[in-house]
Amino acid sequence: MISKDAKTINIERAAGVVSSNEIERFRRLIFRSTKGKSYMYSEQYTDPDDPENKNPRSVYIITFYDGAHTREKMFKICDSFTGQRYELPEISQLNTQIQRMYQSIQNQRVVYDRTKQQLRMQLMEFDNIQGNP
Repeated sequence: MISKDAKTINIERAAGVVSSNEIERFRRLIFRSTKGKSYMYSEQYTDPDDPENKNPRSVYIITFYDGAHTREKMFKICDSFTGQRYELPEISQLNTQIQRMYQSIQNQRVVYDRTKQQLRMQLMEFDNIQGNP
């Protein structure tokens, strides 16, 4: 929220992923629905799980002036396209969210490595039960 001389301007953001085939149609629809009073940034996203890029996707971030009607219309448009819309944290909370996500990823890697190690040890123990060295 930006405040100047007791006047307030609320700026809202929307972010998500949409199919790259639909990004231009999505951009035009956003522009028309906000009458040009929005900014949309998009970039091609390559999924590491899809090296052949069979399902190309684009990531988008939209910044627009907030109002109950505008926000509702914007989110409705974002949800109507194939893909997913994500809630963005407040800018002041962004660094703490990033740190929390990094910590979560680290914890998941530790659990994965321990599970893999335990499974390997269990299989080696099963192999020794039969008398096979």
